Amino acid sequence: MPDHENTFVLKAVNNLEFVIEAQDTDDMRSWLATIKYCMKATSGTDCNIDGSTKEYQVHAPELPPRHLFTRGGDRHSNSSNFESIGNSHDGMSSMLEADIGQTLKKEHWFHGTLGRTEATQLVLHGGTHSHGLFLVRQSETRTGEFVLTFNFQGRAKHLRMTINDQGQCRVQHFWFQTIYEMLEHFRQQPIPLESGGNSDVTLTDYVVNQNARGLIQITQMTHSSSANGERRVLPMPAVRQVR
Repeated sequence: MPDHENTFVLKAVNNLEFVIEAQDTDDMRSWLATIKYCMKATSGTDCNIDGSTKEYQVHAPELPPRHLFTRGGDRHSNSSNFESIGNSHDGMSSMLEADIGQTLKKEHWFHGTLGRTEATQLVLHGGTHSHGLFLVRQSETRTGEFVLTFNFQGRAKHLRMTINDQGQCRVQHFWFQTIYEMLEHFRQQPIPLESGGNSDVTLTDYVVNQNARGLIQITQMTHSSSANGERRVLPMPAVRQVR
């Protein structure tokens, strides 16, 4: 067993063992939560009414080597289009030359530097009926970090994420090509909670930032309004197989 603090051994198939040394306690908890999420997602089975069994179809992005967090490199997840929010993300490569926060300001689900309390109020406006309602904001306390705030059974959850200079998005230990790919993924797969608990929440609709710059043309959308902001239900994206 490792004798370093915040270090654990991960045993895999074929008698393989991986020693993972986390940066701190929070980082170790994040690793463990992600591992539990992957184990539940890939090993579960679902029984049909006729007694047959089918495997869950889960396509979570793979974990990249740790050093990829500090430098640009090969991308480790397949790209897909966030068609439900339009094709405005085609200019994602421009993030190399512009501030990410400024680039995202045109997105209706992005609320800039929004306080934790205000973000909580927005996603909880509909109570438990707004399960899956979300918004994206910049962190007030952590420079360069963003936060996915969402409604989980009437409670607000705040999931930290980072975006590197290549536009790649990191949530816990998952990596995505873009933030749009991350949002699309968590519309189809449950969001892993940092506490490691079970989660049945997927992203359903978002709180519109009325001050968002630019207009995004979105078709097949239903509308509802609230005192704190407009909520729009997104159409389901096209099903794509991730290899």
